Amino acid sequence: GDFPILVTDLLRELSKGREAITMDPAALRLLKRHSWPGNVRELRNVLQRLMHLADEGRITVEMVQAYGPAVVAPKTTDVEALKWEPGPGFSLSRVHRQVEIEYIKKALVQSKGNIAAASRLLGMTRPKLSRKVKEYGLK
Repeated sequence: GDFPILVTDLLRELSKGREAITMDPAALRLLKRHSWPGNVRELRNVLQRLMHLADEGRITVEMVQAYGPAVVAPKTTDVEALKWEPGPGFSLSRVHRQVEIEYIKKALVQSKGNIAAASRLLGMTRPKLSRKVKEYGLK
């Protein structure tokens, strides 16, 4: 179908000015299982979020499971469930981003989406949190 072409086009568009991001075939199959009620806008937001985790230029099945649409993702993405074992495929910067995203999400839920209140919970400035929310595609 058209789904792989759409994903490829969106990834190309979203990564303009940067190295192109690719997606593992299994990750693409997992994304395709979602019904995409929000249509292209929702898909774009999910891809944008996944791109920030793709530090070696690849979106993996694990990333889609942890940060993809809720239907294909586990209900909770607890920090303890992340891969902590250094070795092949391990990326400290990816773990850092995942932890940061989790805490930002939790602070936004606690503050009912209020950026100023969430920034106080996280001990960071409001502008910095706003940048991170936008960067990670969390709002």
